[in-house]
Amino acid sequence: MTTDDTTAHGATAPDAAAPEVSRRRLLRMGGMAVAGAAAATAIGSTSASAAAGDPLLAGRAHDAGTSGTRLAATSTAPTLSLANPTGAQLRLEPSDATGWNPQLGEIRNTPAGPVIGLDRDGTGVERGYLVTNLDLQDLVSYLPMIYAPAPTRVLDTRTEAGRASIVGRTPGALDASGRVVAGATIDVAVDAATGDLDAASIFVNLTVTQGAGVGYVTLFPHGVARPETSSINFTANQDLANFAVTAVGLFQGRPTIRLFVTSAVHVLVDVTAIYGSFPVTTTGAVAARSPLLPELRVDGQG
Repeated sequence: MTTDDTTAHGATAPDAAAPEVSRRRLLRMGGMAVAGAAAATAIGSTSASAAAGDPLLAGRAHDAGTSGTRLAATSTAPTLSLANPTGAQLRLEPSDATGWNPQLGEIRNTPAGPVIGLDRDGTGVERGYLVTNLDLQDLVSYLPMIYAPAPTRVLDTRTEAGRASIVGRTPGALDASGRVVAGATIDVAVDAATGDLDAASIFVNLTVTQGAGVGYVTLFPHGVARPETSSINFTANQDLANFAVTAVGLFQGRPTIRLFVTSAVHVLVDVTAIYGSFPVTTTGAVAARSPLLPELRVDGQG
């Protein structure tokens, strides 16, 4: 690294223009200063504000305002080296990166982990996670994959036990026999099938029986607008099954799907496979959603 004087607002100043360090001024601020021909380092015990051209004071908080600080060097040695044998050498305070469009190489820490601006294929800068909190030996656990455990029935409106997974419904959604009535919507928790997986979507076998007339069922994630499509169509008293895939929403923290019915009918849902990943866990940290899994879920309370 060169011995240029590092200033708070942007820059490296050449030796000939290095500002004179006022020892009296630094002492008034409660610090000690060591000044050389080309640079100065000040050590203090309280927070300070560094104006443009002032030296940075070690051990104090600084606010560079709207201007960044750039370090430049022409040496083959690192431009900046940080040493701390008993703690972290660098901490990036997390912040909400919503709406942030990074330049190539820029890094911003978020609650989910550091994000970097990168150009994967020469088509432009995009955001990507720096997956530094993963054990690379177990990386496969965090990769989004299709998991196919034993099929699990998460809904059967014909029985009380089969309706236990219904966590939300429109008023009067079920008739006396448990059928979902025309125009009704029910929310079904699927965590009995997804278990510890962070599920982005599920593959299901959707079955209808004892329908009152011609109608259809629409399957979609909780928390999003109902699509104008059907997942299965049926006629009166027809027993029929169909394969469907749907994204998974969240209802009070539980993975949940939503069903809309246009004619009274019993509905059965069997989960046959899950697209997702296992939560990221680190020593002493709460399990968090894998940064490698696309966020398709929408949280809601009703």
